[in-house]
Amino acid sequence: MTGEIVFTVDVNGEQAAVVEAIASIEGIRRWWTDQCDGDGAAGGTLKPGFPMAPMPFELRVDEVGASSVRWTSTGDFPPHWTNSQVTWQVAANPQGPGVLVDFKHTGFPTEEGIGMVAYTWGQLMTSLKSYVESGQPAPLFIS
Repeated sequence: MTGEIVFTVDVNGEQAAVVEAIASIEGIRRWWTDQCDGDGAAGGTLKPGFPMAPMPFELRVDEVGASSVRWTSTGDFPPHWTNSQVTWQVAANPQGPGVLVDFKHTGFPTEEGIGMVAYTWGQLMTSLKSYVESGQPAPLFIS
């Protein structure tokens, strides 16, 4: 396995609100994509869909806690995500109000496509921050 994407984003919001936005179907629909089905609880499978994608992604929910969420890509699409892991850690911001969101997407089978994935996750970090801070849904991907 190779490749790793890492971001840390400060969010002026409560830890529980950030985890809810990341871990719930409804939360994901408010900042990532308005097409998301499945089960966001540990042991469930998230199925975010995108207008330009032929099928939804399949993300097994490995962990949902008060301060962390972890997913593993289990589907065949997109192939450059196969068996990769997405990890979120949310903790109090020692420098000010709100929280810090530490994000990692690791375990890519090859370096192919990782630049575009990193670019997209960067946009999504901004979308997540905006949603939690404003309460206004604005998913990056809209059908």
